[in-house]
Amino acid sequence: MHTPKVISLRYGSGKKGSKVRLAVALSLCAIYCSACAWLGLAASGPYNSSIRWARDNDKLERKLMQLKMQNQQSEIQIDQLSTPEGIDITARRLGYVRPGELLLRIR
Repeated sequence: MHTPKVISLRYGSGKKGSKVRLAVALSLCAIYCSACAWLGLAASGPYNSSIRWARDNDKLERKLMQLKMQNQQSEIQIDQLSTPEGIDITARRLGYVRPGELLLRIR
């Protein structure tokens, strides 16, 4: 039987070859780490956007509630002013008097 001959091929030879291999390995490692960091930052973009959108949405909801409350107060005021008593009270606050009445101001 014939035994196969083992051939060993190495990139570079001696100390110079190991320095080259180390430099290539470190370069590849740096490229890989940079790519991973970039991908991590790119993947976090939608998450950061969603946080900002949630914050903006909360502000808008608070503003909407304030406007709804102002609207309700305005509707109550309109209802009060739509009655004869409301008209009379508002007119007197503005300084109007009915015919035949005298306006008295006490200081």
